Amino acid sequence: MIEDNSGPPDDYVDRVLKTLQHDNKSLSWRQALTFFEKAPWTQQKCRVLEGVGPFITDFSKEAMIEFIKKGPYSQEKLAAAKNLSQYLPPGLSYQDKTDFIKEYPYDHDKNEAKKIFGM
Repeated sequence: MIEDNSGPPDDYVDRVLKTLQHDNKSLSWRQALTFFEKAPWTQQKCRVLEGVGPFITDFSKEAMIEFIKKGPYSQEKLAAAKNLSQYLPPGLSYQDKTDFIKEYPYDHDKNEAKKIFGM
């Protein structure tokens, strides 16, 4: 499903999200990351982040760090925190959250991410 390149590229994200929703499918976080990386533009990458969370079966601290790292621009990096943080396992430590913040290159983004992660 993630590798399905049929149809126009503009429809890729919606096509995969509809399949996840209607066929009751799930993804590993690595499959979800591949889906995110394959989305061609910022707006579509953010759409992936808005829709994929409920379908990820094994979201973890490592997964969050990888999504932040793979976001090519600030908008995607912050969208990862905003949309996926609710799927992190409970009981993250302050150090865990600090590890997320380190992945943001700009102070403004770090400050926004701190708000999202409740720091």
